[in-house]
Amino acid sequence: KRRSASQILRTRPVCSHLITVFALELFDNRMKSMKLDTSNLELLSKLDPFVKLLGSCLTTKYEDILSASLRCLTRLVRLPLPSLASEADKIKATSLAIAESSVNANSPLMEACLRLLVVLLQSTKVTLSSEQVHMLVLFPLFLDLERNPSSVALSLLKAIVRRKLVVPEIYDVILRVAELMVTSQVESVQKKCSQILLQFLREYDLT
Repeated sequence: KRRSASQILRTRPVCSHLITVFALELFDNRMKSMKLDTSNLELLSKLDPFVKLLGSCLTTKYEDILSASLRCLTRLVRLPLPSLASEADKIKATSLAIAESSVNANSPLMEACLRLLVVLLQSTKVTLSSEQVHMLVLFPLFLDLERNPSSVALSLLKAIVRRKLVVPEIYDVILRVAELMVTSQVESVQKKCSQILLQFLREYDLT
């Protein structure tokens, strides 16, 4: 069937969006299947330009592009890529903005944002301000931790405690973690809670 030029122009943005999603999924699957050797300088030099490119994808309005870009960046941030020195803070700020604007606390998009923040705190020099930590611990994932323990929320809390980031609300969250360690029947949750609590008791001012 023939299509007019106006019909083609109207469908182009949709096609562009779908092609971007497809490309991101290919990239993510490729990184998942390959060995990301941190000593392979040739590989690192080829992956480095993707940091800025994926960072620019985080400004899109399409949720599936955001989720795929966040997953790809989570893999890249673990590598010693030069671009992270200048781009990591921007990526952190954008991820926090996406998480803050997310209407569903349990959505894949929210989870992808928090997973990226965990890896940023673990693998780079990026840190969080008191205002940012305050915002995070007031997310429903943390407020509802005892009734609905989230693995990614516990991982993020563990990364925050390791960095010794302090806001008054962190003490309330730790009390919930201590209760969850006792009440949870899930071994992985018990183990992560005990690790968080032990790190907290070692590093934080308990007065």
